[in-house]
Amino acid sequence: KDLALAIPWILYVRCWTQQRAGRPGDRIPALDEAEAALTKAQMQWGVVWCQAVRAEVALERGDPNAARELAETALALSKSPFAGWLRDRALLVHARVLRRLGELERGEDDAHRSLTVAQAGGHRPAVAESLELLAGLAAQQESPLEAARLFGAADVLREQLGYPRPPVEQPAHAADMELVTA
Repeated sequence: KDLALAIPWILYVRCWTQQRAGRPGDRIPALDEAEAALTKAQMQWGVVWCQAVRAEVALERGDPNAARELAETALALSKSPFAGWLRDRALLVHARVLRRLGELERGEDDAHRSLTVAQAGGHRPAVAESLELLAGLAAQQESPLEAARLFGAADVLREQLGYPRPPVEQPAHAADMELVTA
C-alpha cells in the first residue's frame, strides 16, 4: 500500500521537474501517467496540479482558450478540501490566463487571492510567483514603480529561499521587465 501511494508522488515530482526545467510550451512526457496515477490514488491535489500544468502549457503554446478551460477546471477542483495547498497554484495559473486574455482586473484579483492563500499556507515559493505576477500586471497597467517594488520583493524572497526562476518562466519575466524599464 505504501508503494502504491509513493508512485503518484514520484510521478508528480518527475512532472514538476520536467515542467519547470523545460522551455515554454514543451511537452511533459510524464504528465498523462502522473495524472492517471494521482486520479487512481484519489489524490485530489495532484489532479488540480495536473490541470494547472496543462493550462500553463496550453498558454505557452498560444492557446489561451484551452488554457482558460483547463485553469477553470483546476480552480473548480481546488475548492475541494482535499486539494489542500494547490489552491494557490490554481488561482495563480487562472490569473496568468486571464492576464493573457486581457482581463487584467480579474487576473489581478486572482493573483491577490493566490498571494493570500500562499501566505496563509506558508507556501513561500508561490508567494514569490504571485508577487511576480502582480508586478507584471502593474507593469502592464503602466505602474512601473509598483512593478519594480513587487519584482524586488519577489527577487529577495527567491534569493532567501534558494528558489531561482525556472527557465520556463524566463521569457515572460524578461518581457515584464522590459515594460518596467521602458
